Amino acid sequence: MKVGLRFIFLSPFRSIFFCGIILGSCQLSPAAIGPVFQEPGVEVTAAQNTESNFELTESFLPNDSETVQGLIAQLGAPEFSKREEADFKLKTIGGPALAQLKKATRLSNHTKPDLEIQLRAKRLVQLIGRQQYSQKIDSFLALDASDPPLVGWQAFRKITDDTVAARRLFVTMHEVQGDLIEKTLTDRSKSNPINQSGQRLSSVIRKDLYVSNLNNANKVVGTIAAILFLKSIHKGLKNEQDVAKADESEFKRIQQALIKPVTLTFIEKTGTRHSIRRLVSKWLKDRPEGQLWETLFQLELAKEFQLKEFAPTAFEVLNKKYPTHARVLAIETTLRLAVPDSIAQLRPFYDDQTVLGIYTTGSANPLSGPGKVEIRFCDLALASSIVLAGLDPIDYGFDRESLPNDSISPTRTGFGSEELRRSAFEKWSKQKNTPNRTGLK
Repeated sequence: MKVGLRFIFLSPFRSIFFCGIILGSCQLSPAAIGPVFQEPGVEVTAAQNTESNFELTESFLPNDSETVQGLIAQLGAPEFSKREEADFKLKTIGGPALAQLKKATRLSNHTKPDLEIQLRAKRLVQLIGRQQYSQKIDSFLALDASDPPLVGWQAFRKITDDTVAARRLFVTMHEVQGDLIEKTLTDRSKSNPINQSGQRLSSVIRKDLYVSNLNNANKVVGTIAAILFLKSIHKGLKNEQDVAKADESEFKRIQQALIKPVTLTFIEKTGTRHSIRRLVSKWLKDRPEGQLWETLFQLELAKEFQLKEFAPTAFEVLNKKYPTHARVLAIETTLRLAVPDSIAQLRPFYDDQTVLGIYTTGSANPLSGPGKVEIRFCDLALASSIVLAGLDPIDYGFDRESLPNDSISPTRTGFGSEELRRSAFEKWSKQKNTPNRTGLK
């Protein structure tokens, strides 16, 4: 009854502050602290808060248990200034006062229960906890600490590497999907939360991917990295077959989200490309052989992230009687990966006369005919071989306009006449031991 009366008959100023404490107690968890990849700002410390007019003297002993207990009791002082002073000093003490503050959050531990002491202590526990978490994260990102206060780092480090960029990506994963990571790695129930990762990813992509800014890409990349990480370490987890499996829609969502321009820009800007490509590679290699659409998605990701270990997959698609669009993607992937036997794999297709289309140039060119360029499969194979050898396709008669941005295009790379095509192949057949940028022959 005494507690209730004291609560009702608070002074006006004390009532206002009491309401502030209640609202302040609804704080975000440490995992919800802002994105790690944002531009560095000015760090606000406890000493810069509004209570900074209170000064600590040399006689004040932060680690003294009796002093801390006295300050906790002072949180319930009748004078507002006294309560504020105790609040500030306890906040400044920080970690050493945390254990006693936690006890103060339970009314049953007090001889004279005081609701305001409990609520102020609860607020301080949350604030000091966030400060400690932030300090540990800062130390982790500065490479001063080997382990963060986050689950799964050692397993993540083994897949990727131990760099500042990798650590930032790991922290971001926890910021956007910390509950998913923790439940998956610690939950021993029959139903593992990673099994619903497709729905989680779909929700994030619908909300954030189609808004083209880096803050939204931060959430998408963090979510994808978290899901790929958990699927990559599925062995030993509950329902590991279900964890490793991704249905067609989830596979497509991951692939499409990763190759979005805004996502790729974010990955390059934050220096996380190496970590992402290692996660993608591990995930793809652990997947069982599937249908053609899965193989093509693998090639798309291998091409974008230069996963050279998937070059044999591209060669296999080239040599099978797959649809033309699949074989064209295989040539593009072969060119991008540029492994030592790439040119040798392309030679058998110098005789493939499959017509892929006709491209109309902007103006008539005496060397390439009346503004028409016919694209054949053999043209792509030859142009790719020339580029892999470190040479310029223009020198072999390819029309400059048909090579946008100095790249090979399956819709534009070809010849304006059969004579130009025959001349190019004859010139290439005489090329031996050419110097090249990839060491290929």
